[in-house]
Parts: sequence; structure tokens; C-alpha cells
Amino acid sequence: MAHHLGSGLAARPCWGPMHGEQAVSEQGLVKQMLERLPADGVLMGDINFGVFSVAWDAQASHHAVLFRVQEARARRMAGGFLPPANSEQRVEWRPSRDERRAHPELPADAVVRGRLIVAHVEGKDGKTIRLCLFTTLEEPRELLVEVYRRRWDIELDIRSLKQTLRLHSLTSKTPAMVEKELLLSVAGYNLVRSVQREAARLANLEPKRLSFSRVQAVVMTAVPRLASINRCGAMGGRIPAGVGLGRARQTTQSVAATLLSASRLGPRRHLPQAPAPPVGIGYRSKGPPS
Repeated sequence: MAHHLGSGLAARPCWGPMHGEQAVSEQGLVKQMLERLPADGVLMGDINFGVFSVAWDAQASHHAVLFRVQEARARRMAGGFLPPANSEQRVEWRPSRDERRAHPELPADAVVRGRLIVAHVEGKDGKTIRLCLFTTLEEPRELLVEVYRRRWDIELDIRSLKQTLRLHSLTSKTPAMVEKELLLSVAGYNLVRSVQREAARLANLEPKRLSFSRVQAVVMTAVPRLASINRCGAMGGRIPAGVGLGRARQTTQSVAATLLSASRLGPRRHLPQAPAPPVGIGYRSKGPPS
């Protein structure tokens, strides 16, 4: 999955088999997802996606990146020593031996040039967390650290998909039905997010200031009337107006509108089906910041 950081809207998901000769990794699915991102989209991901192959694919697709990387990987990237806390260093990221074995298609001179940022941030428990970020962006270090802190918003988007829309467990048994169930769920999710975004615009709020579940309740209340209306404009903005009520006192903050974040839906599940291999959905991290 890829979510728009500001609005929470989800791109059309990618998926593939978990096991067998045609098994595909989450990192491999990102390559497919890159084709669906807007031309000026920036890919932001946690440690699971902070690997050379994903950065290389993003560079080949002309997308900038902002990834958290493991400390050991960051240290190798920096030549053996990490920059001091709250500082940065220009680096040339090259694939390791293991990465070359896993991706033999990488050219001999493969390299992604960017900045390695080391920042100390305070976690929810008050403890200091060291973030090692790699980016090909040129924005100020402090801004990029703050943007990455907002990556946890994507985990809340995943929670809305899993809990509110009950996508935690897929009930379909065949690949064709799994595809329909997943796509329709994401379409319904995007409908609610779109209404939420328009209501926030009318109320001069940041979209995430509105409750997803409450917006969904308003949309569900309007569904019978929507089904009976032939003309798209006949609703006259009634849904956004209803969602915006009671939220006018809240304040808004600017968001990075072009940032998208690679994310994961939940524990991998084995879906019994034949004769095609089972469909896999990625897993997600358990706590911020990841």
C-alpha cells in the first residue's frame, strides 16, 4: 500500500504470492507501486523499505526518497562511522554483497547519492530514539526529520483499513475474489477519505483533524440518498458540510502534499485456494517511530 501523507488517500494496492517459485517480497511490490505514484511524489518508508534495491528502483523511476535505515547499514554507508547526532553527511549508497546476490540484475556501478541524517527524537515513552534517515531530497534536515515523524500517521491509516473497514482478515478464498474484496475495500476507504478531505477544506482544517469513523458514519447515512440520485452534483456538498459541523474551532497546519508513504496492511495470512498460489498481504510495525 502507498498512502498520501496529507490526506491519507491510498493508491491502488499491489500484491503477490507469499510462497512458491513466484513469491514476491514487499520490497519487490514497491517496484510495481512506483509506477502508480504521481510524477512529483516522494517515497517515504520505514526500516523495512530502507534497503538499496528500493532506493535504486525509486531513483530509476525518478522519485525522491526519505527512508529510515538500520544503524549498521547507515554506518557502512557513511564509511564506518555515523555522523554526530542532529547532523548529516553526503553519502554514496552502494549495494552490499548480500544485496547483489539477492538482486543480480543490479549494474556493477549501481549507486544512489544522497544525504545521511542522524537525529535524536523523543519517543512516546519519553526515551530518546536515534533516527538514521537516508534521503535524496535537498530540503533542510530539520524539516525532513519532522516530516518523517509524521510517518506514524500512515499506521493510523492502516488501522482505519484494518479495524474500521474490517480488512484485518480477508474472507475470500480465491485470488479473483481476494482482488475484488481488497479493491472494493480500498475504494470505500478512499471515498471516506475524499469526503473527509473536502470537509476539512471547507472548515479550513487539516484532514487528519477529522475522525475517520465519524466521517464514515456520515457517508453511510448518505448512501441510500446517493444511490437514488442520478446527477453527481445533486448532493450539493451536503456530506462535507455535515462532517465539518462541530470542528470549526480546530486549527490547521500545513502538510507536505506530495509525500507518499509505503506501508503494510497486517499479518501475512494463508488463504486456502487452488490451483493458484496463496495471496500475501504485508505486515506492519507495532510502534512509532519505525
